[in-house]
Amino acid sequence: MVYASGWTVTFGVVVLLGTYLVASIARSHHIESALNSPDYSAGPHPPPPYMLLLLVPGVLCWAACGVAEILLARTLGRDYPPLGPLAWLPVSTLPERVRRGLGGIDRKLGAGGGCLAVAAFAVVGPLVVVTWSVFTSSATVLWLLCLLAATVAHLLYVRSRLGTWRRRRLDA
Repeated sequence: MVYASGWTVTFGVVVLLGTYLVASIARSHHIESALNSPDYSAGPHPPPPYMLLLLVPGVLCWAACGVAEILLARTLGRDYPPLGPLAWLPVSTLPERVRRGLGGIDRKLGAGGGCLAVAAFAVVGPLVVVTWSVFTSSATVLWLLCLLAATVAHLLYVRSRLGTWRRRRLDA
């Protein structure tokens, strides 16, 4: 259960940092839109407490995932992997994957294809930055949808791991 608790703390930190980032994006977008509004009020209305509004569902989702992981660890006992929910990740490193990917593109497109792919990313990068303004206006909704989707996916993954463990235990 110690491993499961450790992994839930790690994911809790990710949820808190993501919530802080999204809340600051939403707050700055609210202030910017209030300053650019055509109404002639005495000034921008104070922004809503985005941090609190995002923190409550974030903590609830994190708690649900943490309780599920701890209950799974309690059920599995010594069979619970030390890497916890990340035990399925491959061991290879990211630079090796990037090198292989660019090598594959190079083989498909001929000599210099890898450079062509990097140039394509250089063109697509600014397009992502331009579309960022669209996402900042709905950052809170997107964050809540991501939290809910991640929570449901994690709970289904825990259920799947428990079912696999039970089947292996019955087969042995």
